[in-house]
Formats: sequence, C-alpha cells, structure tokens
Amino acid sequence: DPKLAKGIVKREVIETVTPGAVFADDLLEGSRNNFLCAMTDAQAAQVGVAAIGLSTGEFRLAVRTPAELPPLLARLAPRELVVIAGAARPADLDGVLVTEREAWEFDARDAGEELTRRFGVHDLAGFALHADSAPALAAAGGLLRYLRALQPAGVPHLARPVLEPRDGVMPLDEMTRRNLELVESLRGGGTAGTLLEVLDRTQTPMGARLLRQWLLAPLLERAAVETRLDAVEVLAGDGVARAALREALDGVRDLERLAGKVAAARATPRELRALGDSLARLPRVRELLAALV
Repeated sequence: DPKLAKGIVKREVIETVTPGAVFADDLLEGSRNNFLCAMTDAQAAQVGVAAIGLSTGEFRLAVRTPAELPPLLARLAPRELVVIAGAARPADLDGVLVTEREAWEFDARDAGEELTRRFGVHDLAGFALHADSAPALAAAGGLLRYLRALQPAGVPHLARPVLEPRDGVMPLDEMTRRNLELVESLRGGGTAGTLLEVLDRTQTPMGARLLRQWLLAPLLERAAVETRLDAVEVLAGDGVARAALREALDGVRDLERLAGKVAAARATPRELRALGDSLARLPRVRELLAALV
C-alpha cells in the first residue's frame, strides 16, 4: 500500500503474460482451448507432452512416438510450446511461440514429487501414471517450472492430470484436418463452410470447446461410438425435452473460466455474479437430464 510505504514504493512482478498464459477474456476465444504445452526431445523413442489450459485449469499428459506426435499437437493446437534448449522439436510450428528452457527443468522425478504434494496423494497410480509415463512427467516438470516463473502467485485451480491414451481416437494430422475442413476453412481460415459450423448449435462456451475437441479426435471404439450415438438419439427424438434443455442452458456463462478466475483470485464482482447466476441454472439442467435417462 503506497500509504504505508516510506520512500519508494516496492513493486513486484505478479504476472507475465504470454500467448499460452492469459486470463483476459479479450485475449481468449470462447470456442477453443488456449493450451500452453511442453514437450521433451521430439526425436526420442518416446516423447512426453504436457498441456495446461491456464484459464480453465485443464491438465493433460501424453506419451507418443515421434510419428504420433504431429496429430496430437494438431489437436491441442498450442499457443505456446516449451521445449528443451538444443533438443529436437517439430518442424511445423507456424504461429506457435516456442520458448526454450534448460534441460534440468524437465525432471520426471521432481515433477512426480510435486504432483503428489499438490494433489495430496501417496503416488500417481490413481492418475494412471506409472514408470512408462516418465516422459510425460518430464514434460510436466518443465511446464510447471515455467508456469511458476510466469505466475509467482501459483495456479491453485490446476485440475488433476489426465493421461491421454494412445488408442481410442483417430489421429488426424494437420494436413488431414485442414483438407477435411473440420474446424477451419481452406478459404480464409475461419469456420465458415466447415463441419464445425454445420454441427455447432451449442449453447455454452464449454459445449463449443468440447464439440471442437470431439471433431478433432473421432472415436474408434465401437462401444464408445454407440454410447455417444445413443445419447444423440435420445435428444433427437424428444424435441420438447431438447428445447427445455436448451432454454435451461441459455444464459449459462463460461463456468470453467469463471471458476478458474475465482480460484486464482482474479474474478471481478461482475464475474462473481455471472458465476452465481450460471450455477443457479444447473439444478434445472440436471433435472431435465435425469428425466431423459
């Protein structure tokens, strides 16, 4: 407080803004994730990848071979990529800010210890992280150290890490994704004329982001596909319930990002009110969904 200071007021850096580490709504797109990613050596037999959506707290880990890496990065579409200084990296990183960090920061053991402390667990087996997940933990270590430098106050809203399995979804590389015009048009780069534009009738930003993720990761397992289709069939066959559900969701704001701002002590009074109003609508949404089961 300047009133309490004697002489020069001490000012500390409380945040460093980068393309992958932003909270401001005017710098984020509501319909897509804003991932900050880190990866180990891209030419190693097993490459570790860690991705954090700072605005939502989403935390993903993956282990891939060099050949499997491009489809994963194309799906995550990171705004910023943290790499080991001097190590190999993917060739096609147009529009992605690449940040180099020292190799010692990518330490799997230190990352494992930090995650067990952060989430209060005895080990990481409950997160499906085992010995063969070491490359992903190494990437997580580099990413968490980088985030500590950007956000000295910490990231208390960080969710538990989710390890993305290798199988279950179809890998789509950048060229395939563009030529099929799933989420981005070949004419101008927007969504006009894409499959996403045709299908997207979502009512909330969370739904828009989820639909985008689903389109970029088509399911391969028959049981999972049929489960999703069964849910679509229920809603498609009951127009009254569908309309009521859309009405209940109308006005629900971006709960993921609002909750992230509250947890990080960044929410304004207006955003707190928006969070409260959105939460007040959820019991009605749950009631309508329960009636459809």
